[in-house]
Amino acid sequence: MSEKTLLEVEGLKKYFQVGKGQTLKAVDDISFQIKKGQTLGLVGESGCGKTTVGRTLLRIYEPDAGKILFDGNAGVFRQLKCIVQQLGGLANLVLGP
Repeated sequence: MSEKTLLEVEGLKKYFQVGKGQTLKAVDDISFQIKKGQTLGLVGESGCGKTTVGRTLLRIYEPDAGKILFDGNAGVFRQLKCIVQQLGGLANLVLGP
């Protein structure tokens, strides 16, 4: 019997416009699943998109493409975005500047 998937991310993309006609691909097509009881660590060089992944999962940033499901439900993250916005400065404390 397989464990239940709690978080599923498929084809996640987040791009930023950084100049005249220039696009920074901060997160470009990542996919992963986290099953009940598992832990995921994002590891990489400075500026590789780790924080952008987290902020996009929390809907602080809206994804440009992809699917984010928590327990099979996409709406949970929209609700979470409202909570994070209400927390204001606390979110910056937890997630960094």
